[in-house]
Amino acid sequence: MPKPPHRYNEQAQLLILNVLAFFEMEKNQVKNGIPIDCNNIMERASNALKVGRSTLEKIKRRGIQTDKDYLNNITIKQRENKTKISDFMKNKIRDIIYVIKGLA
Repeated sequence: MPKPPHRYNEQAQLLILNVLAFFEMEKNQVKNGIPIDCNNIMERASNALKVGRSTLEKIKRRGIQTDKDYLNNITIKQRENKTKISDFMKNKIRDIIYVIKGLA
């Protein structure tokens, strides 16, 4: 039974095209007699993927993260009020805003 086709999202497709274009560029450089530096792997990968070197180093250090893992690492800071306002005052301000906007 044939394997079902895999669908890649836009980001994955863009990365694939970037890598393909990079290797085609290297192929043309070799044809023109320009040597390829095989010692600097991170720099070459950075150029191929069109991402920063530090991004590659972080991904290499952390490994693959799922979207859930990524979202769990994001902290949402609750902003503290600068002054304490009573409920009466909040309702009064809300009423004034509604009157100004013509919603009341």
